[in-house]
Amino acid sequence: MTVDVKNVPSGQPGGASNKALDRENEEIALAQEDVEELEEDEEKEDLEESINQLKKEKDALLEQNQKYKSILLQAKEKLEEVNLSNAKLLYTNRVLGNPSLNERQKIKIVEALSNAGSVEEAKVIHETLQSAVGSSRKRNPQSLSEAVTRNTSTTIPRRKDENKSNSPNNRWKTLAGIK
Repeated sequence: MTVDVKNVPSGQPGGASNKALDRENEEIALAQEDVEELEEDEEKEDLEESINQLKKEKDALLEQNQKYKSILLQAKEKLEEVNLSNAKLLYTNRVLGNPSLNERQKIKIVEALSNAGSVEEAKVIHETLQSAVGSSRKRNPQSLSEAVTRNTSTTIPRRKDENKSNSPNNRWKTLAGIK
């Protein structure tokens, strides 16, 4: 008995051998790795672009923030300055409108108020000087007719005596105790 046996290639239909198939699989695997590396490189480039863009935006926002901060500080200083001026004006008006103070006292208090460096200092100066000067409220005339009819003279008013004459001799007699 004789058997004729030939080597039949094994593998896929079409006669490709296992070695050729292995080479193709290796090439496909290498190509896939190359594609993955390229995709990773593109992702890295995109990521780096995004990072650079975000850094630029951050720098722009920081610069804008600094501008806003400086404007805010300027506005704060101006507000404090206006507030101080208003406080000085308020206390100056109160002093000048106070009828119990004489002109010299008013001038001194207004000068002290104009040298105040803060609102609290102006308030303390006003209250201190007002209490030091005192608030002896004199009743001042409210109208011109009241001022004219009111006797505010510091001299002693004359007595009207119809029985005595107004001659100096009679007056001397009265002062000397002689009738």
